[in-house]
Amino acid sequence: MACLETPSQLTVLPQLAAEFAVCDQWFSSLPGPTWPNRFFLHGASSAGWSNSPTPGDEKKWMIPGFGFVYPSGQSISTRCMRPVGSESGPLIGGFPMVAALKGVEYLVDTNSFSAFADDLQEPYPYAYTFIEPSYGEVSSTYEGGSSQHPLGSVTGGENLIKSTYEAIRNSPLWGRSLMIVLYDEHGGFYDSVAPGAAPPPDDGSPNDLKINTLGFLFDHYGLRVPAVVVSAVDPPANGRPHAVRPHLGAGDARELVRVTTADHARQGGEQPPALAVVGDPADRLSDDLERAGSAEPGRSKARFARHRSAAVAGVR
Repeated sequence: MACLETPSQLTVLPQLAAEFAVCDQWFSSLPGPTWPNRFFLHGASSAGWSNSPTPGDEKKWMIPGFGFVYPSGQSISTRCMRPVGSESGPLIGGFPMVAALKGVEYLVDTNSFSAFADDLQEPYPYAYTFIEPSYGEVSSTYEGGSSQHPLGSVTGGENLIKSTYEAIRNSPLWGRSLMIVLYDEHGGFYDSVAPGAAPPPDDGSPNDLKINTLGFLFDHYGLRVPAVVVSAVDPPANGRPHAVRPHLGAGDARELVRVTTADHARQGGEQPPALAVVGDPADRLSDDLERAGSAEPGRSKARFARHRSAAVAGVR
């Protein structure tokens, strides 16, 4: 925040951070770029990718039926996950990266953020909603979007966070929801806390130097990323322990719901919470989604162990 005039330029996220929970031990899944970290976020694996994909790879993944798949040959489903994209800014920047995953087709499986607040006023069947920002002028400056990517302004992202919070806060789901504001990777900046060791996915990912130029073994995390958790059933003002938490996979998202549900039950609640993530990708919640990463249950448990910790931690 040192490079910004917080009172005038950041009026939303700091307020949420002050009122709810902040993660100071949320690490990116690997010390690498956006795409592989996003794959980990959705499915606890990057299928051996540590490099950024080429423009050709990206275009191929965006073709219906040719999306990125996890080592089992399966991918995520939208049965329990609802991808939502922000259409603010230039048209090209509004194409959500989650549509690169096989099983998520742009405009068929993705939804408009403009309808999100109204949708929450109706019966809402989705356990997990992933809200992705607009990237603005992705070919140059990232200006005009809401991703807060340099060189673009932080204003669009602040507005997206505010609109999402207000949509959930003013809906019937507020009392049983968990909102996570999360960044996908660190951007290459220095951090005073060194990342620790991590168990490799152990899911049959290929060791291919074409997509993993430096031969990374996926055995340690990347640097920390900002993360804030907002919930009516979560202790306010950083009441949670300081637990190490890497990017979510399907199992970890379920754990967040399980712990939050337990808190809610102790307060007399009956229904499980809905889960919304604002920022960059995450994974489905049903048991069949867990099988997306591995056809063998034992492997699946080992895979998601990389993404578990003992306590729920904060926001983006």
